[in-house]
Amino acid sequence: MRGNAKLHSAKAPVESERSGSLSESKKVMKYGNVEAYDKDNNLVGSVLTDEFGNYELSFEDSGTYN
Repeated sequence: MRGNAKLHSAKAPVESERSGSLSESKKVMKYGNVEAYDKDNNLVGSVLTDEFGNYELSFEDSGTYN
């Protein structure tokens, strides 16, 4: 299954080389989480999108997924 999902934005935490503590990055990460469920509402696949919202999930059979 291929598609495009709505993206979320988050600032990436980065570890300071000097102190070893986490700080907020100025770079914003964009991602989306795509989940696929079978007809019985069991989670059968999950993937994060790339920065453009594109994703690909592979399944062994061609059943019905939500």
